[in-house]
Amino acid sequence: MHNSNKLSKFVLLIIILFSTSILINCQKKPEKQDMSEKRLYIYEKDLKRSIFEDRWSVDLINSKLFETTSGFSIGIAEYHLEDFRLLGIHDDQECVYIISGEGEYKLGDKTFPVSPGCAVYVPPKTKHCVRRTTSEPVRLLYTHATIVDITAINKNNKKKKLFMCEEEVEKSGTKEHWGKNLINDKNFDTTGGCSLGIAFYTSKEFTEPGTHEDQEAIYILSGQGEYMLGDKTFPISPGCAINVPPNTKHSVRCTTDEPIKLIYAHGAN
Repeated sequence: MHNSNKLSKFVLLIIILFSTSILINCQKKPEKQDMSEKRLYIYEKDLKRSIFEDRWSVDLINSKLFETTSGFSIGIAEYHLEDFRLLGIHDDQECVYIISGEGEYKLGDKTFPVSPGCAVYVPPKTKHCVRRTTSEPVRLLYTHATIVDITAINKNNKKKKLFMCEEEVEKSGTKEHWGKNLINDKNFDTTGGCSLGIAFYTSKEFTEPGTHEDQEAIYILSGQGEYMLGDKTFPISPGCAINVPPNTKHSVRCTTDEPIKLIYAHGAN
């Protein structure tokens, strides 16, 4: 009888210790995972929007989510007011691509119309704002890039261009992969290390992998396919943003008959 009591007490002690261990583990806060090292891409729908008086916006790629330099980012914004409201200004340079909607862009002391396919370069420390001129909000992609030294040619050859639309630019490439550079130091007075363009892919096989020394961010506008990034391959569809680190091979292929259209942006490291 004595041994039976000792056994019962021992079993009870084990149960108490086990229960306490479970309770402690449940109360522990989950450790914060550093996703920047493993994350390759992200979808717009999975991120929380920031709400402002005249717009909402969401950063898709930045140094908090990915392994990028602190001065490089891309995001999506929608402007819904009929009047200019909040003037933005920042120390870095910015490129903008109009995805949908028609409106006007105020850049410094200039105001000009914008529509889908229009790209705008915002120099550092320049006030800017957007308003819609139809019932549809103006949806755009923005990218920020750090300021680097420009060449002597650019210093002595200031360009006054404020914006450029797709139809003004000749496409280059092949039948399976072609694109248009919309903003770069050839067309605009950028400070170097900053560019934006569009690309189309029609091949159902991966195109010849590309690689470059600067960092790149990509946003899928239309089409379905797969993206090869280093030794990883993953599916892509509209709303997907991809971070391409420097010196990393990358390629695209379609998985349907619809071409893939994407926006790409480059920034200095």
